[in-house]
Amino acid sequence: MATLFLTVGLPAAGKTVRARELERAGALRLTTDDWVVRLFGPSNPPDQRDALEGRLLWTALQAVHRGVDVVLDFGC
Repeated sequence: MATLFLTVGLPAAGKTVRARELERAGALRLTTDDWVVRLFGPSNPPDQRDALEGRLLWTALQAVHRGVDVVLDFGC
């Protein structure tokens, strides 16, 4: 059975560090910040970020359904 991990905490609490540890252990790590920069550059448009997070959540659920552990590094 696959696990979906959600990161929760204040800025600089170690969420991404833990997400990377889970990734090294075999989980798929989905981090909005990584995708925003690649897709939109430094502008970080809020409306696009919301749409991106929705798509990454959909991707995470599909992966978990197929038996892949996923960590959402969104800072929920």
